[in-house]
Amino acid sequence: MDDDVVKRIKEHISSFPAEQSHYSRKKNMNKLYFSPLLNVTKMDSLYLGMCHNEDLSDKYRVKKTSYNQNFCHTIHLSFDPKSNTCATCDVGDSNEQHKSNYYAAVDAMQVDRKTPTRDGYIVYITKINNFKSVLLTSTVVLQSEYSCL
Repeated sequence: MDDDVVKRIKEHISSFPAEQSHYSRKKNMNKLYFSPLLNVTKMDSLYLGMCHNEDLSDKYRVKKTSYNQNFCHTIHLSFDPKSNTCATCDVGDSNEQHKSNYYAAVDAMQVDRKTPTRDGYIVYITKINNFKSVLLTSTVVLQSEYSCL
């Protein structure tokens, strides 16, 4: 692929706003995250639209695989961070109160992680989206207070 095309694709990728991870900043200092509403397919479609609007030659109109390959080689970019981001901290407008709230939240998360091992019990949190997957045996149904029998 021509260097001009690669440069144009990288400029397009870097034109999207990206934020640092708020809570995992220590682990991923240089990694930036795009909005979770964005994906490579949408970005490629927008790139092709830009090429059409700017009336660029056909050499700039690359296939999605080529766009994706260039995206993958643009290091330290990803979609939907593992943890929330905070635009206030990213902009640099954070004051002492905001920083103290951040540190308090981090401390609370660390305590929550250590509590099950410290107290000697295990906590399982599950979320059931579909009650059809819950199987009831006939014994449970008959012993239920809502049973009609």
